[in-house]
Amino acid sequence: MAGCTLFRITVQGVGCHGAMPETGVDPILIAAHIHLALQEITARELPAKAPAVVTIGKFSGGEAPNIIPQSAVLEGTIRTFDRELSAQILRRIGEISGQIAAAFRGTAVTEELASAPPLYNEPALAEQMAECAQQLFGSEMVYRMEEGGMGSEDFASYTYEIPCAYLLLGAGTAQENAAFGKPMHNAGVVFNEEILVKGAAMYAYGALKWLAEGRKANV
Repeated sequence: MAGCTLFRITVQGVGCHGAMPETGVDPILIAAHIHLALQEITARELPAKAPAVVTIGKFSGGEAPNIIPQSAVLEGTIRTFDRELSAQILRRIGEISGQIAAAFRGTAVTEELASAPPLYNEPALAEQMAECAQQLFGSEMVYRMEEGGMGSEDFASYTYEIPCAYLLLGAGTAQENAAFGKPMHNAGVVFNEEILVKGAAMYAYGALKWLAEGRKANV
């Protein structure tokens, strides 16, 4: 899974009445230009073979329809498989945001809110857990992913401290039930909670196997 960096861009303008925009500096306008420009980082500044996603998921500013506010805020995420690349993108977000804001007579400050590194699966442990799953549920129920997606997980921090294996449980498809199959974080998503029993069984069985093999090896 990819690493994820959360960031915030705070745009400062000059509040004024909406009937007289020339007396102020519109931070919403500035933020809109920043939002569009950030997409050019992945489109024009990174190699096509370097997976990266920049997403703005929060855009807020203003409290009344007839008032240009003093500030606007953008919050988003950077997702890559390379920590240095994430740092490069965050630096460029700060540069682009600041320069666009200056061009429109405002200011913009970019800050990192939180981050999680790319996930690393220890190959031997991951294979051991896959074998445990096959023994429990059958080979046809186990799918080995050679590459992960751009989703991220705080659990990844542990994978740089101790050997880890990250497992995904299928939580229902539209073919199984019309209620399933919505995208993650969609307001209408429904998970097949019956899968939790299999997840718990896999944890327990994997732990028992690991302890048994550790005793044999005098670990």
